[in-house]
Amino acid sequence: MGSDPTVVIVAADAERGAAAGDALGSVTSDLVSVETASEAVAALRDRDRDEHPADAVPVHVVVVAAAGGQGVIGSVETLIEADHAVPIVVYAEGLSGGTLRELLAREHVDYVPADAHGATDLLAARVRRAVLDRRDRQRRAEARERTPSMLDDVSEAVFVLNPDRHVVYCNRAAEGLFGRGREEALGRRLDTFARTDDTAFERAIQGALDRGEVVAFEAEVDGTHYDVRAYPIAAGLSVFARDVTERHERHRLFQAVFGGAMDAMLIADDDGRYVDVNAAAVELAGVGSVDDLVGRSIEEFAPPEYDVAAAWARFRTSDRDRGLFPLVRADGGRRVVEFAATPNVVEGRHLSVIRDVTGREGYPAFDAVVEDAARATGASGR
Repeated sequence: MGSDPTVVIVAADAERGAAAGDALGSVTSDLVSVETASEAVAALRDRDRDEHPADAVPVHVVVVAAAGGQGVIGSVETLIEADHAVPIVVYAEGLSGGTLRELLAREHVDYVPADAHGATDLLAARVRRAVLDRRDRQRRAEARERTPSMLDDVSEAVFVLNPDRHVVYCNRAAEGLFGRGREEALGRRLDTFARTDDTAFERAIQGALDRGEVVAFEAEVDGTHYDVRAYPIAAGLSVFARDVTERHERHRLFQAVFGGAMDAMLIADDDGRYVDVNAAAVELAGVGSVDDLVGRSIEEFAPPEYDVAAAWARFRTSDRDRGLFPLVRADGGRRVVEFAATPNVVEGRHLSVIRDVTGREGYPAFDAVVEDAARATGASGR
């Protein structure tokens, strides 16, 4: 059970106090016997000061041992006033129904009838349980105290809004999102100081609060891009915002290169269907627009005798692939293209860069490319 707890016996009745002391010797070696609740409070304070490190939270239990109900309520009230969380076990007999109801209505107060069969064993069991409960409450309290400081160490901005959109918690990273320190932000409505002019941001936050739904979206604040996720909680809304500016800039650069490239560039999913293409790919495939090409499969642009499935399976397991491909345009035109392809440029996305080399010196004709591919497939299948 860990280090011994301090159990203080308020022996309002000497005989009951002695019986309690004998019973509790199996629970702890740190037993203190006093005559009044005030002396118990003083004894616990002395132990806190003299025997526990400054950063330790001691575990105490007080047993009020009495022959009857007289003075029991007063003793309990004195103890609770000094420490509302201290577990108290009343070990007495002859308590009236009213006294019992008043005692047990209080949090962390238990009762063991001293005249019950096996009362001393029951007393020891109740004190053990009280010790475990106290330790469990202390662990939960310590965890709650640690959580804010732990969140200060994460790079994501984290803040909590109440149903009226007042900030009730924010970590250090959120200060950058808010453009002010947490002391200035706490207690204020988000829309009175947040630096975003993005009305979609405001609508998403309000929608998550109103409908109690999880939302995820991207927002820009003073040139910084954030991936934002908001989760409804009992107290309002927990919001997590991750700075994705670097990723956003890489994507913007890629789109500039992708869209402006003279070579055809196509991105396919794991099933070989195009999910993004550039203008050069649209022209090479002989379709009218990007939308006409996205969603179509590689197999639709290959001759019937070309084993696309086998070639695609080999490509998916390689680091990269390059070579020639017999392309059949949407209008039926046949082209020889040179390609360089890389699988999983992003998980599940495969990039191909294609150039039309039809009729160029040193390159084979369309039928020869088909025949070479058939031979390669047959060789790999043996």
